[in-house]
Amino acid sequence: MMNNESKNNMTEDKIAKIKFLSDLPLAADEKQEVRFGHIGIASSLRQIILKCPTPFTIGLFGKWGSGKTTIINMLNEKLKDSKIPMVNFDVWKHEADSLRGTFLKEIVKQLKDKKHLSQKFKLNERLNVPVSRTFQGQFEFDKSKLLSLVFFLCVLAFFGILIYDLWPKYLGSYLSIIMSGSLVAGFILWMLQQALTSETITKTLDRFRDPHEFEGEFENVIKKIPSDKLLVVIDNLDRTSHEKAVEILSTIKTFLEQKKCIFLIACDDEAIKKHLESVYIKAQENTNETPFDSNEFLRKFFNASLQIPDFIDTELQTYTEDLLRQTTIPQFDSADVAYVITNAFRDNPRQIKQFINTLLAHFLLAEERENSSRPLVVPKGIITENVAFLAKFLIVRQQFSPEYQQIQESYLIPDEVESKNKKFKDFLRATRLITVSNIRPFIYLKQSKEELSIPGVTEIELALVDNNVESLKEKIELLKANPEQIRNLGRCINSLIDRNKNIRIALFNIVTSSLIALKHHNLEFDQHYYDKVADLLNDDNILGAELQRFGPSLIFNEVLRRCNKSDRGGIIERYINIFSKPQEGGEQK
Repeated sequence: MMNNESKNNMTEDKIAKIKFLSDLPLAADEKQEVRFGHIGIASSLRQIILKCPTPFTIGLFGKWGSGKTTIINMLNEKLKDSKIPMVNFDVWKHEADSLRGTFLKEIVKQLKDKKHLSQKFKLNERLNVPVSRTFQGQFEFDKSKLLSLVFFLCVLAFFGILIYDLWPKYLGSYLSIIMSGSLVAGFILWMLQQALTSETITKTLDRFRDPHEFEGEFENVIKKIPSDKLLVVIDNLDRTSHEKAVEILSTIKTFLEQKKCIFLIACDDEAIKKHLESVYIKAQENTNETPFDSNEFLRKFFNASLQIPDFIDTELQTYTEDLLRQTTIPQFDSADVAYVITNAFRDNPRQIKQFINTLLAHFLLAEERENSSRPLVVPKGIITENVAFLAKFLIVRQQFSPEYQQIQESYLIPDEVESKNKKFKDFLRATRLITVSNIRPFIYLKQSKEELSIPGVTEIELALVDNNVESLKEKIELLKANPEQIRNLGRCINSLIDRNKNIRIALFNIVTSSLIALKHHNLEFDQHYYDKVADLLNDDNILGAELQRFGPSLIFNEVLRRCNKSDRGGIIERYINIFSKPQEGGEQK
C-alpha cells in the first residue's frame, strides 16, 4: 500500500509539470511560435518603412488579441540591420498623463536607451515645470549718500595736506592708518555700497502649453538623431477613451509629422471609427455641416494601411490543440475541447490563451474536490472527465451573462435556455453534442451532502424530469431499506422542484413520478415535500392549471392526507370546479 509521502511526491511531480500559458505577445526570438501569416505582415511593413518618404503614417488594423503587438516585436527585430530607430508609445498606459509632454519624455528615454541619442541631451526644463530666472538690473546712484562719501574723502585729504604742511614726518603714518585701518576702509566701502544700488529681477517662464512649443521641442529631438528615419509606433490607441484617441490622432497629424518621421499606428480600425464618431458627430449636433464620415477620415489620415486577415478555422483548431497539450493535462488533449474553445474565440488567438488558463484553473479545483475525502465534493470524474462541457459551461458564463443567469436560477443545461441572442444560439448549435444531464456540479464544483449519500442521484433526477416512473421505482427500490437515504432523496427532490419552477412540463413530471413511486413503495417524505406540492397545485401560474391531469386518488390519498390543512381547501375547491364544468352538449362531467 502506498504511503502518504509517496502520494505527496506523486502529487508534487504532477503539479510541477502543469503549465499555465503566457499571455504576453510573442517576442521576436519566438519565431517558431508565430502563426497565421504574421511573419509575412512584419516583412511587408519593413519594406514599406524602408522605401516610403517622410513624413508617413501607416495603419496596422486588427482586433484586440489578433497579434498586432507580436507583429510589432518581429518588425523591431527585422529593422535592426537598417539602423532605423524604433520607439513605442503605449497610449493606454499613459492615458492619465499629459499627452504631449509624456510622449516627448518617453521617446527621448527610449532613444537614449537604444543609443540613438546622446546621454547629454536634455529636454527643455519648461516641459515639466515653470522655470524662474534671476538677474541684476542697472546700477542706481543715491546722490545724497554719494555726496557724503565725497565729503568724507575730502576731509581725509584736507587733514593729509595739513599734516604734510605742518608735520611732514608724520604724513607716512597718517596714510598708513587710512590705507590699512579696517575701520576707515570698512566705513568707506559701506558708504560706497549705500551710494550705489542695483535691483534684483526674477522672471518666471510658464511650462509649455502652446502646442507649437511641443512641436519645436520634438523637432529638436529629431534633428539630434543621426539616422535618416525614425519609426514611432503608437499602440493600444483603440483601448483609450474617445477623447484621448481623437486627441492623439489630431496631435500626430497637426504637430508631430516631421521630416524623418514614420508613424505606425496599431489599432482596431472599427473601434477607432467609434471613437471618432462619438466625438465629431456629437460636435456637429445642431449644425449644417456635412455629416462626419469616419471611413473618409481614416482614408485621409493614413498614407498606407495593412489589415490582419481573418483566421482560418483549421489553423485555429490546430493552434488551440497545441496550446491545450502544453498544459500537460491528459484530459485537455482533446479535439472536442479545442473545437468548443475555437468556436467561441475564432477571431482572437490571445483570448484562446486566456480562456485555456481559466479552464485549467477550474479543472484543478474540480480535480482537488473529486479526489477529496471531505464532504461537499463531487463524485470522481463527473467534471474532470467531461472537460469539453466544462469549457462550454465556462464560455456561456463568461460571454453570455443573461443566458447564464437562467442556468443558475433554474439549473438548466445551456441547450434548454431560451434566448434571442444569435451569437448564443449559433454557439449552442455548433456544440449541441457537448452536453450533460446535470448542470449543478458545474455551477458549484461540488454536490450537497444529501446528493453524495444517494447512489445514482443523477439518474434518479433524470428519471423524474423525464417522467420515467419504472426507472424511478427501480432506483428507489435500492434505497428504501435505508431511511437516511430516503430522507435525503426527499430533500433532493424538493431542490429539483425549486430548480424547475419555471418549466411547467418538467415540474409536472417530477411531481407525478415522485408521487406514483412513493405510493408504489408505500413510502413518504417529510412534511415539507407535501406542503411544497400543495403550494404548486394552488397556484394557477404553476401547476394549478394542470390539476385535472393528476389522478384525483393520487392527490387525495398522497397529498391532501399529508399536507398542511390550510392548503387542502384550495385544492378541493379546484377539483369541485373541474367536476362541475359542463361538457360539450350541456351535460356535467
